[in-house]
Amino acid sequence: MKIKILVGISLFIFFVSVTSILTASMVVRNKGQVIASATQRELLTAEVVVKHNNRNDCWLIISGKVYNLTDYLVQHPGGVSAVTSYCGRGESHSGMTKALLEDLLIGILETNMIVKRSFRLA
Repeated sequence: MKIKILVGISLFIFFVSVTSILTASMVVRNKGQVIASATQRELLTAEVVVKHNNRNDCWLIISGKVYNLTDYLVQHPGGVSAVTSYCGRGESHSGMTKALLEDLLIGILETNMIVKRSFRLA
């Protein structure tokens, strides 16, 4: 009798744990899909991005996507000045994590406006 109760409790705990894990992974996937559907984001031109080129308003183009780094600047390990020189520019790549970039995504650069890393838009 005691064994049946222990087995029942163990199975209940197992199923609750598995359900929790599966639910959590679905939530993470759904969040990623919402963010990844960047085609629904606003289309931005280089002329718009270049206006956001200082520490109080810093946008950056990375692989054709536009990110607002203004609030991130103070958190950057290299300091504010390490990033501000790139504000309002296009970057071909970034060392920033994909998760961080997803949170900062504000729009998509018009495809005919993608610029090279070292090219200053203004």
